[in-house]
Amino acid sequence: MKKTVYILLCCLISLSVANAQCNWTNGSDATLTSDQGRGITDWNAHYNYAATTADVSIIPTYIGDRMAALKTCLSRESYAALYASLSIRMATAGIQFAGWTNSTANSLPNDAGCGYLDSAAHYGYVMTDIGYTNVNELLKNRMVVLQTAMSKDEYAKLYADVSVTIASKAVTQTVTNAVVVPVVPVVPIIPVVPGQIVTVKIGTSCKSSSTLATVLNRWSSNVYEQTNGLLQLKIIYNTNIGDEGQMLSKIKLNQLDGALITDDAFSKISDQILAFQMPGLFNDYTTFATALTAVRPQLDSLVKLKEFTLVDIYPAGKVRFMSKAFGVKLPTDLQNSKAILYNFPMKYLYQLIPNVTSINSTVPEIISNIDLNKTNAVYSNAYLADYYGYTKPGKLNFVSDDVIYMNIGGLVFSSKILNTMPNVYKEIILQTEKAMSTTLRKRCSKWTMLRMVVC
Repeated sequence: MKKTVYILLCCLISLSVANAQCNWTNGSDATLTSDQGRGITDWNAHYNYAATTADVSIIPTYIGDRMAALKTCLSRESYAALYASLSIRMATAGIQFAGWTNSTANSLPNDAGCGYLDSAAHYGYVMTDIGYTNVNELLKNRMVVLQTAMSKDEYAKLYADVSVTIASKAVTQTVTNAVVVPVVPVVPIIPVVPGQIVTVKIGTSCKSSSTLATVLNRWSSNVYEQTNGLLQLKIIYNTNIGDEGQMLSKIKLNQLDGALITDDAFSKISDQILAFQMPGLFNDYTTFATALTAVRPQLDSLVKLKEFTLVDIYPAGKVRFMSKAFGVKLPTDLQNSKAILYNFPMKYLYQLIPNVTSINSTVPEIISNIDLNKTNAVYSNAYLADYYGYTKPGKLNFVSDDVIYMNIGGLVFSSKILNTMPNVYKEIILQTEKAMSTTLRKRCSKWTMLRMVVC
């Protein structure tokens, strides 16, 4: 035991010394005239530079040079963890914009794993000599490819994410103003049985190429970095293990540890949550969040009865009616429509309107129903509308100004998993989840119906 503690302390000391020796300046870094912004921890500063500069071709060189510089002052483990974080961020962008796949079968020369969403694989690669040697060139080349595949604005966001992540490793203070990349306090490496790796599986219905996946992958990377890979979050995307209701069943069967869910799945745990979906009850985030906070103790108790633990719950978007060839301002405007009414309170209330044909559909099936002219009215938040393309040209063309109700999002875990998990693991998951959910909340509040884009 003494030997284990001694080794752990030595590792922590070596890591702290290594980081201190980087000594980059948070601001204009006069120590490097060719890249004076390398240590800036202000996300907006990096974004504005990339979004407004006439020539972004120098950006890949900046990233490669910064990684080459960090190699001289970071421990191998810390350097590998940094590379894993940057690789996940670039992979997400590559899958979304450059046709990369979540596999090791991509066609980039000497970089078949560029789109692989596996932090452990990227970390392990740098722990090999060939990987350690190739880091700066791999990241530089990926930034070159993504530069031509992404819009200037999206590329500026990517550059800002990458720059802040790198800078946070080389300057002494914690990043506090990064908008996209949530930076959390560093927790000491956990003293566990050598070689013991704990993998926590979390399901989500969002796509691995979505903007939300960027936040979730960063959360996974944070956990990985803080534990040197001893605790790993495996995010399972694209309803690959079923819809949200099926995810809850798999948690019960110990096939899944947690899930990010929304209203309908929450109602399967406790139907009292449906009270929040009464039309017209809420129309702004502040009031809705206050109400959720007020009833949180009761929700926690109801969820525990089903052997789940409610880790977090938050507003996840404003729901409005979208329609084709007619607008919906009043419930009676739905007369003679073919409406998809897929959750209980909405289905019950709006079916009382004369001559409304209710179309049965799951959320992923809505877009095909629109394409086949089986429906001309849907209610949705802005994120799902953009995600599935409800309001693209030729589809739905009217969006109501009025908020019908507010969506709920949140994270549930198996109570059994959390109760048997070492406390230090549990604390890291809960701590980093706060940073992740804060970023999610900011993004959800910025999705607008007018632009159908992520701000």
